[in-house]
Amino acid sequence: MQNKYQKGVSLLAVKSYQAKDNYFGDKATTYDEKREGKNLWEQEKKVIENYIKNIKKGKNLLDLPIGTGRFIDLYEKAELTVYGIDISEDMLKEARKKVAKNQKVSLLQGDAENIPLADNSVDYIVCVRFMNWVPISVFENVVKEFSRVTRNECIVSIPLKDGIFLKAFESVVNPRKATNKVKTLLILLSNKIIKVKSKPGKEVSKSSSKNKNKVLQIFNKNGFIVNKEIKIPNSSWVFFILKKEE
Repeated sequence: MQNKYQKGVSLLAVKSYQAKDNYFGDKATTYDEKREGKNLWEQEKKVIENYIKNIKKGKNLLDLPIGTGRFIDLYEKAELTVYGIDISEDMLKEARKKVAKNQKVSLLQGDAENIPLADNSVDYIVCVRFMNWVPISVFENVVKEFSRVTRNECIVSIPLKDGIFLKAFESVVNPRKATNKVKTLLILLSNKIIKVKSKPGKEVSKSSSKNKNKVLQIFNKNGFIVNKEIKIPNSSWVFFILKKEE
């Protein structure tokens, strides 16, 4: 399958952060089985499925990071041409197993800050379970790359600080306001934090939510208008549907 690889590729400096090294080996081969059936996983799939229903057949789409290719079957049903990019070759190996014969899917190893596609070369971009792993400077570079590569629209999932996690931390200050769900969440968070250990000379890799106002500023700065926000119940995650300004 031919495309416009490399032409118009951004010259942004690619940042280094530990999450780039996370999804290799067993983490790639067991990625799906550890998450399938969980509420957030299923809710995300519903959002993407509903989003794809509004895309006309024959359009092209970039899924970044495509990971193990969890949405490939949805793309096939919608008859879309797909570019799937991930920094982990091990995750791409898992994704290749899901590509149907003759399906229009190209899987590439690449960095989100330096997408190997031409300017304005895709109609849509799907980005799920990624923005929580990157610092805000990298987030801004990725959004800039999305603006360069798409000619139309993106859907991006981002955990926001004004979600359930913020309520949980506020409850530390005023414990009497904490609900049972929040108390349970605090216990899980504290247990996770205690278990986190950093390798010598390397920053601890952890998921982090983003400030909504800052996120919206970055979208606007890079020529995107927020068409719709879809909140995932009982989580801090929000899907932003972004329209590129003409």
